[in-house]
Amino acid sequence: MSADKSGKIGVGVVGYGQIGEHYHAALSASVDGFFLAAVCDAVDARLEAARERFGCPTYKSYEDFLADDDISLVAIGTPPNMHCDQALAAIAVGKNVLCDKPFAMNYEQAKKMVNAARDAGVLITANQNRRFDSDYLTVKKAIADGLLGEVYDRGSRWSHFTEIWTSYGVKEFNSTWRIQRAFGGGMVYDYCSHLGDQMLRMVASPLVSVYADLQSRIWSKEVDDHFHAELRFADKTVATVEATNNWRTPLPRWFVTGTKGTLISQPVGGCDVHVFTDDGEQVLEPVTAPATVIYDNLADVLLRGAEPLVKPEHALDAMRLISMIFDSAETGEVVHAQDYQ
Repeated sequence: MSADKSGKIGVGVVGYGQIGEHYHAALSASVDGFFLAAVCDAVDARLEAARERFGCPTYKSYEDFLADDDISLVAIGTPPNMHCDQALAAIAVGKNVLCDKPFAMNYEQAKKMVNAARDAGVLITANQNRRFDSDYLTVKKAIADGLLGEVYDRGSRWSHFTEIWTSYGVKEFNSTWRIQRAFGGGMVYDYCSHLGDQMLRMVASPLVSVYADLQSRIWSKEVDDHFHAELRFADKTVATVEATNNWRTPLPRWFVTGTKGTLISQPVGGCDVHVFTDDGEQVLEPVTAPATVIYDNLADVLLRGAEPLVKPEHALDAMRLISMIFDSAETGEVVHAQDYQ
């Protein structure tokens, strides 16, 4: 890995949409150890917006973008259907890759990406930034501290009722791509990438099986606007992962129970986490992490040889789960992790 501009890592952002602008480009331009080397987008208006805000070089051609020697790390912020091809092209010319979620469209694509990076000797990682949400970190600490005893049932739900999700993309490109199948739209791709990754990292036991249901009820008939998945692990833990844009009154964000206590947290947007035991109710002190944690870690990885917080195998685990959810929903049957190798 080469670093330029006084030892900093040059980041090239492909896809200057909501995530590309407000997350990848903004952090690349502000976090120690990085500089924003270039932006690539297919839309002229978005390139102009990048030049106006950051004054960085811009490219409409992805091939020309990848030829820029100042770019050491490619941050992929395009819709999911583009991730695999763009990652493979970046890896082929020796670039490191930070790919936004969902990492790919399926488990097979994810394996191609991870294997290519390994063979090329470059870094590939996924932007699992919600692994560092305060509610998740607080729940993890409560479990690790033994407040609930032996935990055997975990529920994670992300629920809304809003049309904002259906038009979150930038207007200059395709603001409704999240409800279009060709681009990788739908709640599974959008939210299981986060909720699934969180649950897989929280349960210290291998995933065994998944049973899932998908619904397309209100916001789109083309993709799922609601999904429900039941995960079973080797240690007999059961976990529910669910995301919906259809609930007018949401359930709690977390509901976790064990032999000594039960934990509940507010719906999406809340931060209070409550634990109920025989001794009564306790409101936990929130655990926090900086919004820059992914990029801070990448600087340590690329400049100082640290371990990535989000390892390539974590990206594979999350994409395997997503593929299992789609397969179970299609067949109406339980699917088994051992069949996804």
